Amino acid sequence: MDNKEFKKIVGTVLKKNGFELEKKVYYIRSEQVIVSLDFQKSNFDDSFFINYGFTLVKINPDVTYPKPHTSDVSGRFTYFDEDEEFPQFDLDKVTPENLEESIELNLENNIKPVIQDGLMKYFEINPAAKFVAKLNVKQYLGLDE
Repeated sequence: MDNKEFKKIVGTVLKKNGFELEKKVYYIRSEQVIVSLDFQKSNFDDSFFINYGFTLVKINPDVTYPKPHTSDVSGRFTYFDEDEEFPQFDLDKVTPENLEESIELNLENNIKPVIQDGLMKYFEINPAAKFVAKLNVKQYLGLDE
């Protein structure tokens, strides 16, 4: 699979799930949070990382187009292939079917719960994310204890 096909498949799945593309970053918004998602090409092989970020609207009222790396909390999608999970999407191994399925699984497991129930849900799903959340977010959500 080449870069163009990879990005097209991912983009199609994201748009089907309500994301919009703006300035090479995909966004979906709720009243509480802005979710941003972008691609990061590996420097070492023919693979990509898919980075995502959550930005709280209440503590960032002037931010409309955050990048995943500047968001309040960030993470990465994983690629699922049979019973294995990989931190990056290796274009030499990814199939269109597995790619679509992996994106859908990542959306179901990490993104949709936050859109529906707020950022606290993400910390329930991924407790280690508390350690990389920005201090103002921890304070706002009462996680700094």
